[in-house]
Amino acid sequence: MTLSTPISQKREGIMARDDNPQSTKPSGHPRRTIRFFPDYCRTVLWENGSANYALYPEDLGLSEALSADIVAWNSYWNSHFDPFDGWKSEESRRRSQAEGDALVERLRDEIGRFADVVDDRWA
Repeated sequence: MTLSTPISQKREGIMARDDNPQSTKPSGHPRRTIRFFPDYCRTVLWENGSANYALYPEDLGLSEALSADIVAWNSYWNSHFDPFDGWKSEESRRRSQAEGDALVERLRDEIGRFADVVDDRWA
């Protein structure tokens, strides 16, 4: 790699500048795999084998609506699931599951052109 190498070729593992998530044409880069699961932090988006394992909605160019819903769902999960005692209630578990299912589908719709989404929720 030289100083004249375009930025899009230097940023391996991160969305390159020519990987516009709104584009319908193939970028020429390998398909990415984005994992979806909560883990007691501010994100539920993860990518193995990249420079940034933990991802945020803006890293993937997600819509404002989906980004806000992911943040809200993660906040709900963090406040209703305890690592030692589990869910605060069966209703909390059902709500989280249903909303998480819908988010995974919306995520697949938004980034399916350049990435596969793996639902790795464990609780």
